[in-house]
Amino acid sequence: MTLEDIYAEISANMIKGLMVHQQFTNYYDFLGLSGYKKCHEYHYLEESYSLCKLNSYFTNHHNKIISSKAVENPNIIPQNWYSHERDDVDVSTRRNAVRDGMIKWVEWER
Repeated sequence: MTLEDIYAEISANMIKGLMVHQQFTNYYDFLGLSGYKKCHEYHYLEESYSLCKLNSYFTNHHNKIISSKAVENPNIIPQNWYSHERDDVDVSTRRNAVRDGMIKWVEWER
């Protein structure tokens, strides 16, 4: 594996992390849980900055641009949520969604 391949893998993983946090932001906003939403907004902004720094480092130290790789959609938000409104969410669903969201986040961070 070349240096360029390694950086492309790192960049793709970071982009997927941004996608995860952006989707979790929408996930918790839909549930009306602003604290969890803000947590993922913060992670999104912090990781976005880190990706910019990675790109800058690679360009300034290796005189190249990191090549793009296809990034799989993490699909954090359950597909059936797209056909509902926020008012459709009951307490039980909200409770289960928080648990499921935390499990997905811990799996991602591992």
